[in-house]
Amino acid sequence: MGKRRQSDPNADIIFLVIKIVFVAFVGLSVFGILSGAAPGGHKFSFASIIGPIVILAIGLFLLVTLLLIGVVWFKRLQKGPSVDSAPADDNTASPGSYESTPLLSPAERSFFGVLQLVVGKDYLIFPKVRLADIVQPVTNPSRSGWQSAFNRICGKHVDFVLCHPTTLAVAGVIELDDKTHQRFERGIRDDLVDSALNDAGLRVVRVVARASYSPADIRTQLSELLPIANAPLDLDARYKPQ
Repeated sequence: MGKRRQSDPNADIIFLVIKIVFVAFVGLSVFGILSGAAPGGHKFSFASIIGPIVILAIGLFLLVTLLLIGVVWFKRLQKGPSVDSAPADDNTASPGSYESTPLLSPAERSFFGVLQLVVGKDYLIFPKVRLADIVQPVTNPSRSGWQSAFNRICGKHVDFVLCHPTTLAVAGVIELDDKTHQRFERGIRDDLVDSALNDAGLRVVRVVARASYSPADIRTQLSELLPIANAPLDLDARYKPQ
């Protein structure tokens, strides 16, 4: 059996006003019929007053309705979408609706181990970071312009972020590009990410995904943009997934 739909208080108010206007119109019409004479003894018929009454009622109806719609619309814009207004089925997850998933793919875990080996003594490595958590649009007099710029980055993530160990300031971003990055739509996404990072003054390094990596080659590639201590590589320190 379907659940009973909850009434909208705003809609109830609008319908109440409509009823009041309708009753007022009917009352004025009946008054015009029952009135036999106007003040001063001048006779008048129902036809002589029905026109102004209809115009007045329609005008009042439209005015009140438009005002109420405007008030409701303005309040909803201020409050934003309400969680309580969502269907109950969307708010309550049934048992077994979710399951855990690995944070990193096997290719990403492999590269993460190489990164730890190469830069682990110089930087802290954070994987899968939301782009909007490390860059944001500059202050814009136009709220819509700011929101549009934010919407372009809020749903995107970068593969690895290197941070200074003492301040956690972002030192650079590393993107691991597999074959999917050769697609046209991924190219557009990559250009947007690179542009946002460059605008924010953050350096980004793109590494082509491979079956295996040479730690020395990765350190050479990263050292072109980031200061990395030229210490001997400890091959036994490589990260090994459990």
